[in-house]
Amino acid sequence: MLYLNEHKEEHVHNLREAVAIPSVSSWPSHRQEVIGMIKHVGSKLESLNYEVEFCELGNQKLSDGSELKLPPIILATPKNFDLDKKTVCIYGYCDVEPAQLTDGWNTEPFLLTEKDGKMYGRGSTNAKGPVIGWLNVLTAFNKTGTELPVNVKFCFEGMKESNSEGLVELLLERKDTYFDDVDFLSISYSNWMCYTRPCIIYGVANFRAEVECADKELIYDGSAYNAMSDLSYVINQLVDVNAQLRVPQIYDQVAQFTDEELASYDKVDFDQVSTLSVAINRFLKY
Repeated sequence: MLYLNEHKEEHVHNLREAVAIPSVSSWPSHRQEVIGMIKHVGSKLESLNYEVEFCELGNQKLSDGSELKLPPIILATPKNFDLDKKTVCIYGYCDVEPAQLTDGWNTEPFLLTEKDGKMYGRGSTNAKGPVIGWLNVLTAFNKTGTELPVNVKFCFEGMKESNSEGLVELLLERKDTYFDDVDFLSISYSNWMCYTRPCIIYGVANFRAEVECADKELIYDGSAYNAMSDLSYVINQLVDVNAQLRVPQIYDQVAQFTDEELASYDKVDFDQVSTLSVAINRFLKY
């Protein structure tokens, strides 16, 4: 902790560098910036004694029929990998959603700005901040000669804000090789519940639903089913009014809370009333 405090300005500089790269994955004109951000993070990992693989994913087909190179995914493994230790894989992403002053920003989105003790910039929390945070932590361990208690692998992508195109295919392709020795997975972009303690989410499950419809526009007059209406209906049936999943047997696959887990919630510094108040005030401000 002493090292981190003494190098605070260096860490802020690292975040400022990352925020300055406008890696908007949904803007075709900024694809090289996305790739540049991936390369930037990869080079940082290489300097921290990591073997970095830039996994090429091919091309993305755009709506106008043209194709655009997908940014590679980083798979990074420490060169001093210890077979006697557990292995944690950190997932994160290096792309961001679009941001412009005309969207309502009070500061330049791609210029990290300190205001009232807070840092503002696109990606500063979601999710370049967490990515750079891991690099800062690794640097601290290296500089202080402290041994990590686990092996830490990384999986960083550049298309999260664009449906993570190419990620699923890579995960399936490498599940028995790169990911075979992974004991734990950390999704590194969760929100903090307070200002003093990080928040770790575990037990996450994702669902994907697809409805196939006509390949050309139809004038909807009731003679054909509307795919959007069908999809809305299906999604609406997944959860009841008490926020309980209605998928058959889904809870049979969920482990019961332990007494230790339940007790851990008592330590969470979270006030729902004040949190809602802050959110409402921010909404009214805009």
